[in-house]
Amino acid sequence: MSENEQAGGFSADWLRLREPLDLAARNEALAQGFKAALKPRGGEALRLIDLAAGSGANLRALAPCLGRDQDWTLVDHDPLLLAAQRVEIKRWAREHGWACVDDGSLLRINTGAARWQVRGLQIDLARDLERIDLSAGEDRKSTRLNSS
Repeated sequence: MSENEQAGGFSADWLRLREPLDLAARNEALAQGFKAALKPRGGEALRLIDLAAGSGANLRALAPCLGRDQDWTLVDHDPLLLAAQRVEIKRWAREHGWACVDDGSLLRINTGAARWQVRGLQIDLARDLERIDLSAGEDRKSTRLNSS
């Protein structure tokens, strides 16, 4: 058992194994209802915050369904899972033939039809929830996908 699992967390390997099963269990009608409920402003990218994001499986499942430009913040307390986010998201983008640029603080994925920005944020939700920046815009340079 890894140190992460002993501390009550999940390993990136375990999350990778269960992702196909989680994906198969997703309800397409629920995803479409979520998409319909979003109220984007004009041409702005959708802004999504995924709490306890693990290795980013929710982004990989929902981003293609939502289809338009998106700005994701993936929040987790585990630095190993934050590092796994980068690896898994870049692998996933390559498998789909999408361009993925990693500038060290942000992943930028260009699908041709949409552009997605992904950043990670390491925080303990029980203690530091207020550190999540809920303001709109791209001026959130303080959050990093691979926080130290």
